Amino acid sequence: MLNICDSRGATSGNVAYESGSIETLKNLVKWNMGFTLVPELSVLQEMSNPMVKRFSKPEPVREVSLVVHKSFTKEALIAQLRSQILSKIPESFKKSSKRFIKVAWR
Repeated sequence: MLNICDSRGATSGNVAYESGSIETLKNLVKWNMGFTLVPELSVLQEMSNPMVKRFSKPEPVREVSLVVHKSFTKEALIAQLRSQILSKIPESFKKSSKRFIKVAWR
């Protein structure tokens, strides 16, 4: 968010960057008290609301990874956690990729 605002010169003295609960931020927007960026999951039920705006294409995305130490031996636990997370998010959020990608780090 800071990169987007910085690239447009929006860091003048009249702009404040703050955060709070997502519901509080959404209510401030609803009461015409500012603008905010929130995760799409927090507005899925409000996509017809004219105050909810999407980014122009290409839309920014966030990738979430499950990261464990290479000596972690409970792969079944990670697989179950991944399965539960994927079962709770909309299909449009899912990226088709391999089951696991191991990355060597350090």
